[in-house]
Amino acid sequence: MVYFAGVRVMHFTGGLIVLIATYIISPRTGKFYNRRGRKLDLPKPFLGHSAILQVLGAFILWFGLFGFNAGSMTTFTKDVNGKILSLAAAVNKMLAAAS
Repeated sequence: MVYFAGVRVMHFTGGLIVLIATYIISPRTGKFYNRRGRKLDLPKPFLGHSAILQVLGAFILWFGLFGFNAGSMTTFTKDVNGKILSLAAAVNKMLAAAS
């Protein structure tokens, strides 16, 4: 397995920041507790705000990761079995986004 550009440190740092941010921000007001702070029996459903922005965000994330994974190879090198590594990374990312 090839280790690219400090990806372990990047994912650990990002995950830790998100964990701390979600603790600070806390759940949305009105979802689990009423306005007086009493816990609700069942959480209230919140609808999505904008399907267009959700799709746009998913596309931007996919495009950025696709460029990073395939582009981080910098060249079309072959492994010991003769497979082109950057092509394999691009195909894996495309299949992951489709599933």
